[in-house]
Amino acid sequence: INIKQASNRPPTVEAQAHYEHAIDLTEIGRLNEAEQYLLSTLDLVPDHVDARRLLAMLYVQAEKKGAAITLLDRGMKIRPSHTPFVTLRARLFIESGEIPQAQTLLEQHASSGQAGLGGLELLASIYQQTSQFENGERIYRRITEIEPEMARAWAGLAICTDALGKGREALFSFRRALSLEQLAPAVINYAHQRIAILEMEK
Repeated sequence: INIKQASNRPPTVEAQAHYEHAIDLTEIGRLNEAEQYLLSTLDLVPDHVDARRLLAMLYVQAEKKGAAITLLDRGMKIRPSHTPFVTLRARLFIESGEIPQAQTLLEQHASSGQAGLGGLELLASIYQQTSQFENGERIYRRITEIEPEMARAWAGLAICTDALGKGREALFSFRRALSLEQLAPAVINYAHQRIAILEMEK
C-alpha cells in the first residue's frame, strides 16, 4: 500500500490523520491496510502511544506475536510507565508460560508509582494463582482503595485473606464483592460456599 504524505503538514498532524484513518479501516475490517497506516504513524511520531497500542493489538489478533513483542518492547523504552504497553506485554509473557517474567515486569511497573489498575490487577491475579497470598492481599487491598467499586478486586482480596486464615476479613470482602453484582457465576457460587463455611467457623 502506498501511503501519500502531505508535505505541507507537520509530522504530528500527518501522523494523527494516518492514525484516524487506520481506526476507520479497522472498523470496516481492512486490517492489513490499517497496519500500514499505523506503521506510517509511528514512523512519523514514534511516541504515538495510541497507534502503538492499536497496532500491537492487531498483531496479537493476527497471531503475529513476535511483531507485537518487538513493538511493545520499543514502546516501553519510550514510555516505561505506560500501563497499556506493560499490561499487554505481561499478558504475552503469560500466554507463553513465562509467569516469572510477567511478574517481574508488573512488579517493576507497580513500584514506579505510576501503575494503572490494569497492571495492578494482573499482578494481583498472578500472586493469587501462584499462592503468593500475602503479596496478593497487599495489591488487591491497594486496588480496592483506588477503586472501591471493583468487585473482582474484592473477590481477589477475599480469596487471599481466606487462604491466609483471616476469616473475618475474608467474610467482609466476599460479601462486599457479592454486593457489587459484577462477578462471574462461578465466582459468585464460590463466594457463597466460602461464606457459608466461614460463618460456621466463627
